[in-house]
Amino acid sequence: MRLRLEVRETAIRSAEVRRLGPKRPAVNEQAVSTFDQDGVVCLRQVLDPDTIGRLAAALDVLADGINASAAGYDVTEIRRRLYETADPGAPELSNGRQYDRAAVLRALDTARPPALVDSRASGHGHFMLDSSTWRRNCAVRRLALDSCLPEIAAGLMGAHKINYCDDQIFIKAAGTAERTAFHQDYTYFRMRGWQGCVMWICVDRADERSGTLAYVRGSHRWGRKFAPNMFFAHVGIPGSSGESLAEIEAHPERYDLVRFDVEPGDIVVHHFRTVHGAGGNRSNHSRRALSLRYAGDDMRYYRRPGTPEQPYQEHLLAEGDPLDSEVFPVVWPKPFPGFSLTDAYYDRLASAA
Repeated sequence: MRLRLEVRETAIRSAEVRRLGPKRPAVNEQAVSTFDQDGVVCLRQVLDPDTIGRLAAALDVLADGINASAAGYDVTEIRRRLYETADPGAPELSNGRQYDRAAVLRALDTARPPALVDSRASGHGHFMLDSSTWRRNCAVRRLALDSCLPEIAAGLMGAHKINYCDDQIFIKAAGTAERTAFHQDYTYFRMRGWQGCVMWICVDRADERSGTLAYVRGSHRWGRKFAPNMFFAHVGIPGSSGESLAEIEAHPERYDLVRFDVEPGDIVVHHFRTVHGAGGNRSNHSRRALSLRYAGDDMRYYRRPGTPEQPYQEHLLAEGDPLDSEVFPVVWPKPFPGFSLTDAYYDRLASAA
């Protein structure tokens, strides 16, 4: 482990994403090697301005409906209620059904971890997140299922088949103080295997000041599992197990961190097991981002203890089953050129977006 903080650019430029035809890019050896060794790689200008525009509009619509979503949370309001008021239990702050609220309150009361806030931010903004938005928004669904991204995932992971797993949106308005605790995505997911990646797509220009992610380079190969936390504090989700990542939060200079300044159209891809976190948003503009999750050949369904409930995922998968299902559709390879999963299977889920 390197005892230094290094913020180094290892991005792959657009010229290095070899295009084989419309919407069919193949990543080159440098990108594959970087992803394999570092557990994260930035690919430049993969998505065109029209796609980014549609996604930005979709994120705004979804943000407006956060409080009505069964998987949506205003993290800022929850953190304030838990840490700054005398009565954190009432009224309810959202319709979110992913966590046992009483168990979370007990865990926080027992551990009493400090809230993770950026004192340099004004505190006027809100951190909002939602999951499984592809089930409700056509723009997200089309990008996740029918864009170039599944083939990019296959190229980076050396996979012969790609399942789409889910998505999550992360919106930090200007002035948001809440940081995102260092965490490992893998232990939040109900699946087990090695071939998995997350694509982080920011529709706004973003840098360290506005809250880009910091990744612990090579952490996907540590062979360790870390307890899923509540994002605003280092306390494990009730029922979960694994190591804590509070040490990285306290001493980031001891770890080999990499960040990427991104422009709309760039995507940052990290391995399911790569440890990462983010600061608040000290800038004067929003940081609106979508993460898409893809799994390769070896991933199997596994109901890991302590993982968040997924109210939009209804399926009959049993322990050890391949993911292939309506909830985790096979998105690459397609059965023939031009085939649209969005149009074939999900018209009935389409929103007005």
